Amino acid sequence: MEFIGSDGKPYPVLAERAFGSDYRKVVTLAKRLYRQAGLVHADLSEYNIFRGKTELVLFDFASAVDISHPQAQDFLIRDLNNVNRFFIKQKVSVEGVDRLFKRITGNEIQADSKSPF
Repeated sequence: MEFIGSDGKPYPVLAERAFGSDYRKVVTLAKRLYRQAGLVHADLSEYNIFRGKTELVLFDFASAVDISHPQAQDFLIRDLNNVNRFFIKQKVSVEGVDRLFKRITGNEIQADSKSPF
């Protein structure tokens, strides 16, 4: 683990300091995590994203799962709903979860999803 901050102070989490342009950045990070690392965060929210000096940094991967996990789709849907919910409160225009899911995974949401989200 490494300290994420500057001058002995941790970087703020997105919940403390968010900008409208952060929405696209968070979606891009979720996509990179899925496509390049083969992971779904499974607890993604404004409290698990640091605002660095020049970038956003995801953290707290204790709940992360491999994309082959039986509930990976449900977890990704929940993550996307959490992100959308936060940015809607910030008065940022968001995309529908179905569309985000397809952009991230390249697939449609499967009808057998048990996600209540």
